[in-house]
Amino acid sequence: MDKVDAVSSGRKKANWGCFSWAVILVIAPIITGRGGFLYDRYFKERLLKASSSPNDQFSIEIVEKGSAFWFGPSEVRIKYKGGHLDQAINNDGSRLSAANVEVNFSGKEGKAEISAEEASGIKASTV
Repeated sequence: MDKVDAVSSGRKKANWGCFSWAVILVIAPIITGRGGFLYDRYFKERLLKASSSPNDQFSIEIVEKGSAFWFGPSEVRIKYKGGHLDQAINNDGSRLSAANVEVNFSGKEGKAEISAEEASGIKASTV
């Protein structure tokens, strides 16, 4: 009776071993690939333009957050000393570049006007 129990116990361990390898070889790459896609799509930041005020007291960074997908808008994050501002630029899915963004500082109070060229016109934000 002990030999029969040992054989069936060995088969159960073998089944768990096969299941473990199936998870490692099939499911883990799927999760890793999906995670990489989601990171690139929503969280990865790409610097478009960094600008400083004429007296170097204030600075602004404009980064593209994630990437546009199938004619959707591009998410842009405007980073400044006190925080950040998120905007959407409707550019029909094409990548943004430094040529699409312009920063103009005005006055001594540190106001900046950021203009971004989009497919339907120019979008402006003031920080």
